[in-house]
Amino acid sequence: MIVRKVDEVEAMDVGEVLGTDKLGIRIQWLIHNDVGDSSYVHNFAMRRFTFDPGVSYPLHHHKYVEAVHIISGRGYFENEEGRVEVGPGDVVYTASEEPHGIGNLGDEPFVMVCAIDCIDGGGNCSPKSKAVKLNK
Repeated sequence: MIVRKVDEVEAMDVGEVLGTDKLGIRIQWLIHNDVGDSSYVHNFAMRRFTFDPGVSYPLHHHKYVEAVHIISGRGYFENEEGRVEVGPGDVVYTASEEPHGIGNLGDEPFVMVCAIDCIDGGGNCSPKSKAVKLNK
């Protein structure tokens, strides 16, 4: 068994991960391909995102599927058909290559935990991954 404390997992700004300016969105890779030894073989990663108040991330897509559980705050998910407000206890699922955007609607951090499936050898299930494409 492996127990990790969220407060002890490094948080990086998503902008820095993508090689741009800071965005006010922090990512923590809770479970990924480098956690555990060879007895912990898995095909998923679990990440925690924290959006600062007023911060959003535009429509984007990726090959992997994503399941999101909202922990705290008030935010939204959007796709090409519209926007849905979400809050604590809500769960959101996005399919492979489905365009979606995310934003914080409140005055406090918007926090969610996100599980993704590892694809194409699992390169997207690493803190070094840059597997997101912004829609133009």
